[in-house]
Amino acid sequence: MPSPLQEALPFGPQGARSPYVDPEPNRVWPRSDVARGRVRRGDYATSRAGAEAIKWRAGSQKALLLAAFADDELTDEQAAIHAGLSLRSCFWKRCGELRDAGLIAFTGRQRVGSAGSACGISAITAAGREKAGEAV
Repeated sequence: MPSPLQEALPFGPQGARSPYVDPEPNRVWPRSDVARGRVRRGDYATSRAGAEAIKWRAGSQKALLLAAFADDELTDEQAAIHAGLSLRSCFWKRCGELRDAGLIAFTGRQRVGSAGSACGISAITAAGREKAGEAV
C-alpha cells in the first residue's frame, strides 16, 4: 500500500502515472508548427502566440546579418562585425536560424576566427537574396 507521500506524487510507486491534476493547465506542450528555437517545451500559450507572431523586420539582427552575407562569403563572426553587431550578442544563433530557414548555407570552406579556431564560411542562397530584397 503506497504512503500518503507516494499518493501525492505525480508518478506512482512503480513509475506509473497516478491521477494527477496539472497545476498549470494553461501551458501548451510541444507543437511542431512553432518555429524551432523560439519557445521552450512547456511555455505558456501566450509565449507560443508571441513566437508565431514574430515577423521578419528590416533592421533586425537577422536582416542585418543577411545583408552582410549578401555582400560576401563570411564566417558568422565576420558577418556580425560587417553588420555592426556586438560580438557579445547571440549573432551565431541568428546565423543558425538563417541557415535553418535556408537563407544562408555553409560553403564547406573554413577560416580561422578571432579565437584561433576554424569557423565555417557561409554564403547567401537564392532564397536569401530574395528575402534580403524584401527587407530593403
